Amino acid sequence: MPEHRFQVGDIVDFTNSHVVLAASPESCEILRLLSTDGDDPQYRVKCPSEDFERVVRESQLREGESRARRA
Repeated sequence: MPEHRFQVGDIVDFTNSHVVLAASPESCEILRLLSTDGDDPQYRVKCPSEDFERVVRESQLREGESRARRA
């Protein structure tokens, strides 16, 4: 099983490819590491301007501008 590239608290950018509800253009925070979808680890993320969380695959994420963790 592949390891997760990102960790809880990391700030990432979510790519809008293959999603029903387009994501906010802001960076999102990793809230929880989830199981894999085939060879693609999954995450629960939250963008600050959205009132909900998303489950996304690692292939839909890239490092945020400052991969720093939120304080």
